[in-house]
Amino acid sequence: MRSVLHMHLDETKHCFVCGPDNPKGLKLEPYIENENAVVASYVAPDYLCGFEGILHGGMHCALMDCMSLWASYLQGKPAVTTEFNVKLLKPVFTGQEIYLRSEIVSEDNDSVVVRGEIRNTQKELCTVSEIRAKIKKRGRKPKEVAKVVEGEAKAKANVTEPDSRIMKTRTGYIQGYNAQAAVNRGQIILAADVTQEANDVHQLHPMTEEAQQELKAAGVEYEIEIELADAGYWSERNLAELSPTDPEFLIATTKDWKQRKAMRGQGAPRGRIPEHLSPRERMERKLLTKRGKSLYKLRSQMIEPVFGQIKSRGGDTFMRRGLEAVRSEWRLICATHNLLKLFRSGDSKFVQVRTIAKAPACA
Repeated sequence: MRSVLHMHLDETKHCFVCGPDNPKGLKLEPYIENENAVVASYVAPDYLCGFEGILHGGMHCALMDCMSLWASYLQGKPAVTTEFNVKLLKPVFTGQEIYLRSEIVSEDNDSVVVRGEIRNTQKELCTVSEIRAKIKKRGRKPKEVAKVVEGEAKAKANVTEPDSRIMKTRTGYIQGYNAQAAVNRGQIILAADVTQEANDVHQLHPMTEEAQQELKAAGVEYEIEIELADAGYWSERNLAELSPTDPEFLIATTKDWKQRKAMRGQGAPRGRIPEHLSPRERMERKLLTKRGKSLYKLRSQMIEPVFGQIKSRGGDTFMRRGLEAVRSEWRLICATHNLLKLFRSGDSKFVQVRTIAKAPACA
């Protein structure tokens, strides 16, 4: 039977009963019996007792609640418990293996009814439960058609810069463009581009290809081996579209502060990679390895200072209008950034040219 752990959402990984990331949780691991049912076995530690050696009645409820919601989730219907009925038929002893099972018995458009049971080591029925859970509706509530039509009628365009788009930033919304850059470890910009898309997810492969072409055009022999990117570039489709010539990717699957928190709170995974992991889980596991941690922490040291330095020199606004004009302006800004880096680096070839040029004036 297949475990359900690979199906965990970010919001359920800290569940007290089954969450793999909850250090104080029960670490229950349900398995899929069929499309409507889940099963699990569990040995309750002594500290979960009510009377000495007997599992606390509240823990019966917690275990059954979690198992029942997993049965609903198997149907692709995340739900929250609204009614809970339980009968405690026999005591369940701590330190002994018990067996749990939950199965959907009925459902309608907005709720499911799940029955569960707990059996002791002798397979005797100890607990019976019946839970009604309301199915969680995903996404925002659809807007009324009349309001959508009315909104389109009132839509406005930027008459001075029609190519620009509304972009969300940390401080609010602006009318602008999405400026992209790919840099190396020395904070030298290898590729630069401007797009009208507010999201970065479609820019991963185009920026990678552009960086490779720029290196080839410059006569640089080495190839890009590893590419680091933040969560804005993450999608399973991006990984599925990898070609043999693409570098190895390390892409955050959540926001940077969440990624750093996860890296601090979890140890490096060991052993072989489980076969059932999804592409997202494989990437998360890869980032938690010692190698993944040491490499990914370089991302903020490489790209963030570049944008900070450009903005500090007044590069946070564009003077030209139109996508192509703005693109050429951004590439000029990036070129001046590289020249400044080269000048301040004390590169021997650059110093030699400057010395020759200044010699007559100093004589």
